[in-house]
Amino acid sequence: MGPLILGLADRDAGVRSAAAAALGELKDGRAVGSLVAALKEQPSPALFDALARIGDRKAADPIVPFATADDPQVRIAALLALICLKDPRAAGLASAELGNKDANVRRQVLYTLADSNYPGRAGCLLGALRDPDPKVRFEALYQLKPLEDPRSFGALAAAVEDEDARVRYTAVDMLGTYYADSPRTVELLIARLGDEDESVRSEAASELKRTNDYHAVEPLIAATRDSSSYVRIAALQGLEKITDPRAVEPLIGVLRECRKWTECSFAAESLGEIGDFRAVEPLIVALGSPEGNVSRGAYHALKKLAGRDLGWDPKPWSAWWEVNKGSLLPGK
Repeated sequence: MGPLILGLADRDAGVRSAAAAALGELKDGRAVGSLVAALKEQPSPALFDALARIGDRKAADPIVPFATADDPQVRIAALLALICLKDPRAAGLASAELGNKDANVRRQVLYTLADSNYPGRAGCLLGALRDPDPKVRFEALYQLKPLEDPRSFGALAAAVEDEDARVRYTAVDMLGTYYADSPRTVELLIARLGDEDESVRSEAASELKRTNDYHAVEPLIAATRDSSSYVRIAALQGLEKITDPRAVEPLIGVLRECRKWTECSFAAESLGEIGDFRAVEPLIVALGSPEGNVSRGAYHALKKLAGRDLGWDPKPWSAWWEVNKGSLLPGK
């Protein structure tokens, strides 16, 4: 370890950083005094990182003054070290930095909180969701682990109405990922189907699929007529998962209109999952489509509905349907 200690005083900054990094890897508490002494001579991220890796909480006191230094890079490095050492003073220091007038500094604070188990992490991130800069709000939301704090759901509910589309998109994604079972989530996602941004609308439709909630059926049916193909496809996938008979006629309409083969294919698959025999005749027609993906979707849907495989030729399916439709169609 001796040569590494000597390396901390080398004239070359690269050598000093390498020596600090090596000492951090060793995690030997005997190096703390030398690292602190080097820190007082010329602070650097490598020194802070080494002290954090060693994990000796006695190093926190010498680090604290650097967390209020003039140089923002030194302050951020010191703050990260204190967070890693789980020093209670880090909470106040992080909160103070989140009030810095420089948005880049505020974002760097959030980076230091990433993937840490620091107890004050959730509070800092939730506070940053009210930041005036959309990039800071996005970063805070991206770093947030919703289930670690009971206030998270309310923060996400507010974030889906943020003025920045990236923030709204991320909030929608996280609501579906973490809170799909909540009726309030369904309401919030349905509202986002009317968002001005197509990526947000598409994500809302995708996340409604996770909820498997029948309240989403009518809004998803309406979304199959959205101006964006991405939204229409996401809505079709949602209807495939929820499998509600209310979607049968609208899905048949999509299949017949066939604006894009991807939409026709998803409509056919959804009809197969719902299992309503009203879809048989349109599916037989789609089976004869020259577009392979449409034909494939119709084929698999017909197999599910009929419980048998009559091949890719529409004629055997038509013959089977003529014999059986009287007993299979509702009201027949």
